[in-house]
Amino acid sequence: MQEGCGKPDLSHGIVMKNFLPLLCSTSLFNGLTPEELQTLLAQLGAVMRSYGKGEALVLAGEPNRRVGIVLSGELEAYRPGPQGARIPITHMEPGGVFGDVSEKKDARRVAVRCMKECIDVGHAAGATFAPVQGKDLTKLFYYKNGFKRAIAELLVPIAMKKHRAIEPSMLQDLKKGKPCEIDAINGVVCEWGRKCGVPSPINDRIVEIVKKEQAGELPLEEKNIRFFDDLL
Repeated sequence: MQEGCGKPDLSHGIVMKNFLPLLCSTSLFNGLTPEELQTLLAQLGAVMRSYGKGEALVLAGEPNRRVGIVLSGELEAYRPGPQGARIPITHMEPGGVFGDVSEKKDARRVAVRCMKECIDVGHAAGATFAPVQGKDLTKLFYYKNGFKRAIAELLVPIAMKKHRAIEPSMLQDLKKGKPCEIDAINGVVCEWGRKCGVPSPINDRIVEIVKKEQAGELPLEEKNIRFFDDLL
């Protein structure tokens, strides 16, 4: 069985307008107006595809860098069971979000808010931001409204695509039980935030969590993202 590529709808630009209210109600685009979403979809190069009954969209264990939203019909996810049986995992109806970008949504929100705090503090302190890999992060990830924030959150997995296989040095230190450089990175943002009167709650929480992980008070696991729930 191969991953289904579906049939592209050549009239998707016109047809997609009919689905804007549905798309705006999804967890991925909630808070955007239909006009803002239409602009965002055009910038992202969104396309509509049709799949036949029983056709596979994504196979478990295979790399996937796409995100999809069910516009009509139903989608079922399952894992293989004994003797070729299919064990249902989830069932999606119109509005259901699936794929790589929909995963770890809270982590993307934390990352974008962390970067915004860094930029806010930097501006207040009179810092100049150097380009990163030729990109101006202040233009890519800074936002003042929900529309720009949504774009920033969607850009995170795209920007990190080349670095997925690289394990951050701080994480390597934590795994080895060695002191990490949290105070010299996020800690600096918190320190200058206090000096400049700019709140940095996300960076404050990052420092707090990492120090607890370093001290063995918290296990080193992705589920620790839940400690940001009250800030998102």
